[in-house]
Amino acid sequence: MCQKKYRNLARRCFLHRNTVTYHLKKISEITGKNLGETRNRTQWELAYLIRNLRKLLE
Repeated sequence: MCQKKYRNLARRCFLHRNTVTYHLKKISEITGKNLGETRNRTQWELAYLIRNLRKLLE
């Protein structure tokens, strides 16, 4: 993910860019998935959306 995307994500989440970078790196380390790859990011995004949808339906 390029630095501009990190800045935009951080701005949208009201976080510092370094915080976003740190957490994305930790997620990659723990899961063994490279979040720089579109397929992996898409899988994480879908999982997040499904999780939120399930919470709404409970």
